[in-house]
Amino acid sequence: MDQLSSDLSVQLVGAVCTALMQAGVPNATTQACAVNDPRFTHNGRVEILLSTQGIGHSGDAGQRPKNNTALAWLAVAALLVFAAIGPLAAAAPPTRLDEACSKSTNSIQQLATIDHAGDTSFQCLGLSLDGDRITAIRLETHRFATTGPDGASEDVKTVEFSLAVLASSHGVVLDGIPGHDAILLQGHFSTPPDKAELVTSYLYNGFINEYRSCVITLDRTPNAGWRLVNRFGQTIAHIVVRTRQLPLLGMFGIANLEGACTQTDR
Repeated sequence: MDQLSSDLSVQLVGAVCTALMQAGVPNATTQACAVNDPRFTHNGRVEILLSTQGIGHSGDAGQRPKNNTALAWLAVAALLVFAAIGPLAAAAPPTRLDEACSKSTNSIQQLATIDHAGDTSFQCLGLSLDGDRITAIRLETHRFATTGPDGASEDVKTVEFSLAVLASSHGVVLDGIPGHDAILLQGHFSTPPDKAELVTSYLYNGFINEYRSCVITLDRTPNAGWRLVNRFGQTIAHIVVRTRQLPLLGMFGIANLEGACTQTDR
């Protein structure tokens, strides 16, 4: 690493350490910011040594005791910091095709579209039905990839979650990667099963494993069938996932689920 890159690396690491503190990572968890240590520099990459000691995993209110969640987020933070050794060409984002959720049928009812701010992918949250009876929570995920200068392809994945999974202590994972849940849905139906109070939880701060939540209602109307309703009495047809960003680090949590946890403009 030349002197210019080394100097820039020092500035980058300092900025990242500051960003971590602003995100809520305690001072004690930053053990060292290694710049010139040969053990932690590879082809200009600068890694930050961090410890998860002191980061809450005790199951306190607002936190989910995931053994590896905080460590994984901190590792991601470290691996994303690179020395400025030259301009890097950013890949063009994939184009979102003019596609929509599958149409509702006698056995499927779509409830809401979930859009991710700044991302072309979207999800369709719905129900699998047997007559008027709900048999499963249905999640349809649409992702897009660029195939050429003017082309894009769509990948659609559909999964179903039983009502037993919905009612479990963990609930249904709507978004995230295995072991690191970003959005969850949990609740159970009343008797008779024509209404359910559901808790929607989202990862607000990945550094300290902090979750926030809101309550939504799933009920059935005589004319429109099943629907989702937020705490303001509004039918939920569109949810926008707003993320939290830090300089250099990028996304580290979800700010809110607009439409589900906040009031929508009519």
